[in-house]
Amino acid sequence: MKLKQSLLFPVILFCLSGAVRLETAWAIYPWPVSSATAEAAAYITWNTDVAGTSQVSYGTTLSYGNSTSLNSNLVTYHAQTITGLAAGTTYHYQVVSTDGSGNTVYSPDQTFTTLAAPTVNVHTVKTSGGNYSTISACASAAVSGSSAGWTCEVYAGTYNEQVSVSGFTGSSSNQITFIAHDAVLVAAFSIANSSYVNVEGFEVTTTFSGSSFESCGGVTAFLLNTDSYITIASNYAHNMWSGGFVATPYHVTSTYLQVLNNVMAFAGITGISGNEYPCVGTNAGFPGVGGSANYSLFDGNVFMDADHIFTLVGSYNVFRRNIMHDTNPADWNAACASDHVDFFNPYVSNPYDEIHVLIEGNQEYNALVCNMHFSLLEGDSTSTGIVERFNLADNVDSYFMSTGDGTMSGIRIYNNTDVRTTIAAGESSDTVFVTNSPGGTVLNTLFYNAVTDDGSLWWFDGTSSPGTTPGYNLAYNTDSSTSCTWPSSVTTAPGMVLNQNPLFTQLTPYDFRLQASSPARNAGTYLTTVASGDSGSGTSLVVTDAGFFQGGLGIAGVQSDWIQVGSSGTPVQISSVNYSTNTITLANSVSRSSGQGIYLYKDSNGNQVLFGSAPDIGAYPYALAPAPASPTSVAAAAH
Repeated sequence: MKLKQSLLFPVILFCLSGAVRLETAWAIYPWPVSSATAEAAAYITWNTDVAGTSQVSYGTTLSYGNSTSLNSNLVTYHAQTITGLAAGTTYHYQVVSTDGSGNTVYSPDQTFTTLAAPTVNVHTVKTSGGNYSTISACASAAVSGSSAGWTCEVYAGTYNEQVSVSGFTGSSSNQITFIAHDAVLVAAFSIANSSYVNVEGFEVTTTFSGSSFESCGGVTAFLLNTDSYITIASNYAHNMWSGGFVATPYHVTSTYLQVLNNVMAFAGITGISGNEYPCVGTNAGFPGVGGSANYSLFDGNVFMDADHIFTLVGSYNVFRRNIMHDTNPADWNAACASDHVDFFNPYVSNPYDEIHVLIEGNQEYNALVCNMHFSLLEGDSTSTGIVERFNLADNVDSYFMSTGDGTMSGIRIYNNTDVRTTIAAGESSDTVFVTNSPGGTVLNTLFYNAVTDDGSLWWFDGTSSPGTTPGYNLAYNTDSSTSCTWPSSVTTAPGMVLNQNPLFTQLTPYDFRLQASSPARNAGTYLTTVASGDSGSGTSLVVTDAGFFQGGLGIAGVQSDWIQVGSSGTPVQISSVNYSTNTITLANSVSRSSGQGIYLYKDSNGNQVLFGSAPDIGAYPYALAPAPASPTSVAAAAH
């Protein structure tokens, strides 16, 4: 029996040859283990490879001292609710599952921290005895009455309602906040033509006893329509009868959305025996996050079982530190031949394009079925500038990236790690640029069992010439080791490290940081160079290709990249990027000369990623701090 990572924290537990196998995600992207919180309760979820019982031990110390009631039902997806917690307090916890043969597994210790109680104009919602008896009533009063902020603090109970907020024009000092105090279940939220609204800490589902939403009416957990500055954080959305998790109408754009640290599972899947997927179409389910948005951040969310996770389209969005795991179209009765599932698959149609989008530090794992991809980036002639960096695909069935059937230019893929236990039959390439998708490249990326012998790591068709020449990647196949053959496009590419074991810190349990003697250390390359037209000094830096970097985009929680000019230059933060002129405005002046290489020094979360004279290949450099001492395989959406 094994624990699998479910939701939110940077550790994956597997079973290998009957033993528990622990996979640690690394300090470069520490998942926000204490931010999925609210006030006085917590949801804990996890997966096991065979059916087992469910229980959580918890307390304010490593001694725990408390346990949830044992759920003796044997299941593979586990969910427990902890209640009676103190606000603003850090708790330790450990999950425990026992299978039908008496084998017991424990997760390592982990922590979550509950939020402090709200203080801004608090109005209580209780099934009896509060200021309001429904969340909707509090919402209506907030829209009409808020001038300096309004909080709807919701107490324990089941609220059979789709909470609607419409026409609220707020500000940074006048926000409406819905926050769950205890274990609160509500069907859905709908926010339209509004700004500065926050939803935190709820269990959101349309599948519950007495629900008015168990029909095929298409109810999404969080429906956003022409909004701005909306925050959806620390919620546990699951078993939506006929919808996904977060959606905006296509071709109706919202801006500055923040979707943070949510746990989301089972879009269009009820979990009711004999009626598991009542509203799913033929070989098609419900996407997780879809619609249109610009300048938005999707960070620290964890997804399971949705028909594509991100289909959302828009410009200047950041998708960071999200996890997709254990998803299979068979769970919604779809055939592999008709319905594959991707982590990122934007549904682009002009004039709603993908322009300068950052996909950073995400993980996809346990997707070894149905031709799944990490990303399928299908666009049109005006879609451009996607950056995929520091992502992990672990046991994903098919391409790491493909442009599929549509045009999308300037896809820059660098410093990713693609690892598979086995190579899919016929998998002859891993990053595919086709159908008028020019200007792409693949740099500093680690491919481990990614393609078949004599397969290519990248492929550009006749309509899709590369930008920066691909190279400085590592490729290693365990089945052929040092004897694997590669096409000339790979062997003649600059800086390639072929048929050499990357020497991960450990494979059992997994830790994809590099060992000191890894051939991937300091084997990467710079991303672009100082252009010949640059002045050589000052804060206006002209480069050959600015598309590798981002300047913060004005999104809360997203830092501008830091860069380093030359192999030993002084790091400097970017203030802004003009992609049309390839001009980077710097926070401070640095001296440089034409042709010098430019490296990424810090990412959008402020993490240092360059530690030597050249970058390491892959997503997890050698010099990172050791993995956390107490990793876990569980996810908390506490409130």
